[in-house]
Amino acid sequence: QKPVIENFVHNLQAKTAADFKLAIATTEGTYFIPAQDILRLEADGSYTRFFLITGKKMMASRTMKDFADLLDETQFIRVHKSHVVNKRYVKSIHNNHVLVMEDNSVVEVSRRKWDEVKEQIRM
Repeated sequence: QKPVIENFVHNLQAKTAADFKLAIATTEGTYFIPAQDILRLEADGSYTRFFLITGKKMMASRTMKDFADLLDETQFIRVHKSHVVNKRYVKSIHNNHVLVMEDNSVVEVSRRKWDEVKEQIRM
């Protein structure tokens, strides 16, 4: 637990959003990932799958909501009950309610959130 506590203290002292690191506990260990390195999150029941800009994928045994609540709302947007994306890495937005990310992955946008997502992505 010591690394998690140290990460918590680090985040309390972070002066900017760029200094923030998310602690992601996996079966391999706990990783401290800068928020800007996160491409997107995907819910899988009570688990969360992380997709990093490096191409690495991780699975954490916490809900996506737990993580989404920690991420900066100016950088991340929940586009669907199962998807949170980093707005920085949205490559294109399509009228069939999908986003294409920098890694060419396709993310569905819920109809309920469509107008809000379009507005925030185009900012």
